[in-house]
Amino acid sequence: MDLATVKRLVEARPFKPFKLVLTSDRRLDVPHPEFISLSPVSPTALVWHKDGGGEHVDLRLVVSVKTKANGTKRH
Repeated sequence: MDLATVKRLVEARPFKPFKLVLTSDRRLDVPHPEFISLSPVSPTALVWHKDGGGEHVDLRLVVSVKTKANGTKRH
């Protein structure tokens, strides 16, 4: 996935929470735009965890994005 695609998701108004699905099938939650920082010069992002930690992600390893409407829960 490219930086522009993820940037559109982060800047969407209204924002819809999403998950980045990596090649390993690992999923990273982005519940709010403040939980992701995009690099202005490379296809990388820093995804913050709810516990305050974070991890760098190579966006080229993202195979899909799962979205859901704001305020709704999937059963």
